[in-house]
Amino acid sequence: MGDYSSLYVSGSEILSWKYIDCPPILAMIYESEEREVDVKEQTDDGTESRERVELRFRTTVAKATDRLRAKGLTIERVEELALEVLNAEPEENGADEDSEFVIDLWVEEGLPEIGELLVLWPALEAAKSTDVVVFDAGDALEYDNVKDVRARDFIAEARSWLRRRLQAINSLLGFVMSPTPETLGFVSDRLALLNEKQLLDRVIVPILQCEGYYNVESVEFHGPSEFGSDTKPMRRTQMGVWYYEGVQAKAIRVGQSEATHAAAQIEAALTVLFNDTTDNLPKRLSMMLLFLSQGATEQAKKYLSNKNPTQLRIFETREIAELILKHDLIRNLI
Repeated sequence: MGDYSSLYVSGSEILSWKYIDCPPILAMIYESEEREVDVKEQTDDGTESRERVELRFRTTVAKATDRLRAKGLTIERVEELALEVLNAEPEENGADEDSEFVIDLWVEEGLPEIGELLVLWPALEAAKSTDVVVFDAGDALEYDNVKDVRARDFIAEARSWLRRRLQAINSLLGFVMSPTPETLGFVSDRLALLNEKQLLDRVIVPILQCEGYYNVESVEFHGPSEFGSDTKPMRRTQMGVWYYEGVQAKAIRVGQSEATHAAAQIEAALTVLFNDTTDNLPKRLSMMLLFLSQGATEQAKKYLSNKNPTQLRIFETREIAELILKHDLIRNLI
């Protein structure tokens, strides 16, 4: 029979792999913290007992589908690529065939992940959003002891495997690595659901930390002595010199009224003196970063740019989405 690992949706086996305990699909639908490792004691020949280690990843259908869409791996995208590769018309792509036929077809094409996604997506769409998607490494799991299993980063291994394949066939599977219109659209839609605090904590602060800023910390509240920035003064170094910047975040579409208010806050932030704990000397911000998760009207953007032509940088929805994808922060939106 061989040693197999399997993927289940709503308790039904959908996919299986022989002698593979870390298929690339793990990187598409799971996060590392969703790993489950169980240790059981079993007896061989009634005399010798040893540890049996079981490895599973478990998530919900809702999270699995969101992660696939966030990576641009929608069923429409996969089917479109499948048709391009096979140079076939829609009715000729084998979509009505059984799962085994689809998998075998794409293994022969050298693109098993396409076949796996073509089989997986219908199962996900037929399931309830709260149903579970479980990967069970089964007897395919390679280990000497439980420490070996716990030490492995299976998601990182799956991503590495996928990256190696992408290097060889990037022209076919480049959509996994590069932002597509579908991916940017998904991220933009998720950004629209965030309030200002969520936008700061889940998106802006992590982005700025990834971009190399120091002392990135959101301001919990504004009071009578409002600083004008939604973060404490951040530091960045350039040519050995420290520069200080602040952030304004807007989770609504900005019109003229909101732009006037934002301009006043930005002006306050750029003029207020503060002490840096590194030398306890008074400083001022040299730049403000304005993040607009739902964009702004042309009139509002022109007004803001004219008010602060050299000390303001505006990030609109698409730029924010690209930064999220650049730093692999999609999980913060799901």
